[in-house]
Amino acid sequence: MSSSSFSSAYFSSALPPFLILQQRLDTDDQEMWESEKHHLNVMSTLQTQHQVRPTLMYPLWKVMALGLGAGTGLMGREAAMACTEAVETVIGEHYDE
Repeated sequence: MSSSSFSSAYFSSALPPFLILQQRLDTDDQEMWESEKHHLNVMSTLQTQHQVRPTLMYPLWKVMALGLGAGTGLMGREAAMACTEAVETVIGEHYDE
């Protein structure tokens, strides 16, 4: 699972409980969601273009991302943003390697 797939799964599962609690997305939240959808689209295109198959761990990673997103979404905006920052930091470090 690419980091973009993980982030997209995380955001898609964090949004429903987040919206129930907050009733709306701030501009920053909406921009992050749009950015993640764009990253997923780019990575999916590259994966197809270069004929790279997904990792065998994809189903597990997807479930983990969905659980993490839903859990932090239920805990509120601060928890969701802290988790997002942590995920983005790890992804950035991975790309730097």
